[in-house]
Amino acid sequence: MDEFLKPFAASLAEITSSVLFLEAECPAAAITAHVDVAEIDLTVMGSREGSWVADFVLGSNTERLLHDSASSVLITRA
Repeated sequence: MDEFLKPFAASLAEITSSVLFLEAECPAAAITAHVDVAEIDLTVMGSREGSWVADFVLGSNTERLLHDSASSVLITRA
């Protein structure tokens, strides 16, 4: 695997990452605002399965972020 990744090492060296914890009344809006201000290229979010009633009534932060964010969004199972 190391041999396979060697050609990509130089281009990957410039990639930075960070973890941010936000507390807000509307998490999706807070994340979207931060993405815009910080000019983030990729947002990675965990998604957990909830009831369809909760998603219908309250909406899903992940779905809102997918719709509103200017950055790419990668969703993983939490």
